[in-house]
Amino acid sequence: MPPPRPSNLPIRSARSADYDSICTLIAELDRHHRVSRPDIFREPIGPTRDRTSIDQLIAGPNSTILVADHPAHGIIGLIILIAKPIPATIVSDARRIVEIDQLIVATAHRRQAIAQAQIHAATAWAAQHAIDNIEVTAWSFNRGAIALYRKFGFQPKIERFALSLTPNPPTS
Repeated sequence: MPPPRPSNLPIRSARSADYDSICTLIAELDRHHRVSRPDIFREPIGPTRDRTSIDQLIAGPNSTILVADHPAHGIIGLIILIAKPIPATIVSDARRIVEIDQLIVATAHRRQAIAQAQIHAATAWAAQHAIDNIEVTAWSFNRGAIALYRKFGFQPKIERFALSLTPNPPTS
C-alpha cells in the first residue's frame, strides 16, 4: 500500500469541463512515447483524444479519471482507471482488476508526491468498487514509471517480448 496521500493536494473526479486540461496532460505523455519509440507512436491528427471517449471514462461506472487539482496551477496530474473483468479459464478463477490506463504528472510538477497521491486515490477507488488488485503496464523505455510503480509495491507479473522483423530495430 502506498504511503498516505498528502493532505494539501486535492485529488478529485474529473468533469467534462476538464477536457482541455486532460488533453494537455495526455499530449505530454504522448510526446514522451513518440520521442522514445517513433517506430510505434505518431502524432495524432486532430485532438489528442476525442471528447466522447474522455466523457465515457469520466462517467463510468467501470472507469474514472481522477485529477490532481492544484489550487494555483489547475490540473497538474491525472490517473485513468478502468475496472476490467478477467474471465475464468480452465486453470484460473474469474476476477476483477482495476487497470491504471494512464498516470500522468505535468513535467513541471514532478517529484512533489503527486503520483503518490494519485496512486493512493486509485487504491481508494478500487476499494469502493470491491476490487483488491490494481494492475498497470509500462513501456520498458519508461524507466521513471517503472521505478515509481516498484516504489509503491507493484510487482512484475508478466514480461512481454517482441521480435522485430525489420532491419535495425530501435532499442528500448
